[in-house]
Amino acid sequence: MTPADAVAKYIELRDRKAALKKAYEDKARLIDEKLKKIEAYFLKKFAESGGESAKFPAGTVFKKTRTSDKVFDREAFIAFVRDNEAFDFVENRVNKSALDQFVEETGDLPPGVTRTSEIIVNIRRS
Repeated sequence: MTPADAVAKYIELRDRKAALKKAYEDKARLIDEKLKKIEAYFLKKFAESGGESAKFPAGTVFKKTRTSDKVFDREAFIAFVRDNEAFDFVENRVNKSALDQFVEETGDLPPGVTRTSEIIVNIRRS
């Protein structure tokens, strides 16, 4: 296999993978829509009956509260964390873009941070 053949084969395989992924996502989206309709059906039934759960031969349906949290005022949140020493409210990870900028400006990493880099190959379509 020549390098030109390898690039052509790589692009062909990547395109096939993308087509398979899109076909899967399209089919999964249709299934997700049906699942949501069934979920809405049961939420309506529970609202009408005041129920919380129901058991059937194929399985049990129950209501559950899903919570999603978002910081809308970063400064106020950081002040709360700092003032109350509530550091357990913050996840332990580094913001990559801020770290990139820091390394670019200083040439160093902040204390307690490590960085791993690897060289990979990317192949683009002509």
